[in-house]
Amino acid sequence: MLHQRRKITYSIFLTILLMQVVLGSVTVPSALAQWDSFVIAIDPSFPPFAWKNDKGELEGFDIDLMNALATEAGLNITYETVQFRYLLSGMVAHLYDIGAGCIFTNDERAEIANFSKPYFATGDVLVVQTQETTIQQASDLTDTMTVGVIQGTLSEEYGRTEIQVDLLPMTSMQEAFTQLNDGALNAVIADEESLFGYLQKHPDAKLKTVGSLLTYQECGFAVDKSNTALLIKLNAALTQVKDNGTYEKIYRKWFGERPIHEKPVAEPTAVTPDASTSPTLASSTPITFAPASLFERAS
Repeated sequence: MLHQRRKITYSIFLTILLMQVVLGSVTVPSALAQWDSFVIAIDPSFPPFAWKNDKGELEGFDIDLMNALATEAGLNITYETVQFRYLLSGMVAHLYDIGAGCIFTNDERAEIANFSKPYFATGDVLVVQTQETTIQQASDLTDTMTVGVIQGTLSEEYGRTEIQVDLLPMTSMQEAFTQLNDGALNAVIADEESLFGYLQKHPDAKLKTVGSLLTYQECGFAVDKSNTALLIKLNAALTQVKDNGTYEKIYRKWFGERPIHEKPVAEPTAVTPDASTSPTLASSTPITFAPASLFERAS
């Protein structure tokens, strides 16, 4: 296990260090400073936040941002790739110091890891064809329009409770976006991360998002619960890179003109052409669904 390897390596390091001190070839403070390295756990299957390029190198928004934070805070870091379902449990076992990759924050996860200040906000979005001009926000949808959603997801729940459309539950996000791109659907409601992944694999797709986030979730860096000092350093560095423009430079590299969301901003989306026959829908307050499960990404 990684933690055991780190312990063994550290024991070897101390033995060599002691020999060097006896021989007078190195000073203790400088050598210990070089050992001060932190392991970042990340799932490399989540573009544009993190993935491996053709050379097998990690790249993405979270990689660039974490590298900038490490530079700002003076931290030596290494990356360990891991499936997301094992990331947080690995932090509980102290295998990793920091977890990255747009991890949704919630009270459940905060019990097993500390979280940095939010550095990215996302949620469900309304996706249409690039040439679409009629649909500019969810309130423009009507019951004559066919809108695709994925069965059993928060997007389907939103579609059934907040708008009046011809809702088409589907089993594959790939299929939903492909049908939308081909003109078989008027729109798709989906989590924004799925759209990021689809566009990464299909850069020629003519799709765009319209309106505000329909639901809202924040991403933070998970930090080993036992290392409060690291959390403080990370938060201070995050504030600094936002203040000096580094954050926005990295953000624009990966997300272009996408707004930097910092709070729920969705407008009322209820469509009630006939109040006498239409059901009462939710108020303008953005929906808050149950939190993502502890060790899985939100669906």
